[in-house]
Amino acid sequence: MNTVRRLAALAIVGSVAACGGGSEDNAQSGGNNTDLTLNDKSDALKEIGVVSGIVDGISRGGFNVNSTKSSNQSKGLKSTKSHFESATPSNKSRYKTVEQCSGGGTIDSNDGEKEYAFNLFDNQSVSVNFFSFNGNNCVEQNGDSTFTYNGYSEFGYPNNEGSTSYFYYEDGKNGQPIVSEIESSSFNAKYSELGLGQEITTSTRFESREITTYSADITEDGDAYDATISLGKTGTPFVEIVTQNGTSVSGPFSYSTSECRGGSGTLSTPVVLTFDQDDGFLNGGQLKLVSGNSSATYTFNQDGSATYQLGNGASGTLSKDELSAAVDGDDC
Repeated sequence: MNTVRRLAALAIVGSVAACGGGSEDNAQSGGNNTDLTLNDKSDALKEIGVVSGIVDGISRGGFNVNSTKSSNQSKGLKSTKSHFESATPSNKSRYKTVEQCSGGGTIDSNDGEKEYAFNLFDNQSVSVNFFSFNGNNCVEQNGDSTFTYNGYSEFGYPNNEGSTSYFYYEDGKNGQPIVSEIESSSFNAKYSELGLGQEITTSTRFESREITTYSADITEDGDAYDATISLGKTGTPFVEIVTQNGTSVSGPFSYSTSECRGGSGTLSTPVVLTFDQDDGFLNGGQLKLVSGNSSATYTFNQDGSATYQLGNGASGTLSKDELSAAVDGDDC
């Protein structure tokens, strides 16, 4: 499985937002500003594999619907969400609680109703139910694994959904990320996320906008690995749009790992992406990646193959098997 995708999938730790609307300053991208290398076919394959993993893992709706996730690691991080997602925000009341964690520390919880400005869209103010928590060195045990949580998280949505639904999350507060740590006999990890995301859904359109920076430091069976992934930057969120015609993604991103130097780029979708309904592979559309003075344009074919055109004039064909290997590979 693509390691960047595994990490990106785990990046969906929770949700958060400051009163009155999300703070872009709290979620500004802190990624790798190096230009990506896009010189030949191997570069084209590598970067489409990375992009597939990043977009599938972090943006809702998915880019590569065939991706798999490590159930063991996901379970550990998703247990972070269980502290607040199991509770339904109250309609009118507002309360605060402090919960003692089984291994020490506390989780401070709060919920209620407030006005929230969707500032990554048109700044429309919506009355939402919210739920937040703040981990204060909270330690929990799950089997032979110990989980430690620190940091603030909040999410919210309207109490009465109409024809248009809204959702927001923020991870971290005042520039400080939410941090989850896992310790076990064979797996140790530290994950952090600082991000802001907002979604608006109608009967015909889903759109998410986010600015998120996620990092991980992992040791598994003696092998060490670290990565940082960013989507969007201050003033320019990463955007995903899904309609009955297909999926489009756009915006800046960056990544770096202990396996790959990585870099930064900007994605766009000149032609909306479509997927095979049975097997989920890309069977139409066009995706463009620009990094510095380099670029790569991928055109996806009905049989699962693709053609690529690089900014230096190089071009060629990527077979369905080559694309699958790039998406599922472990290069980065």
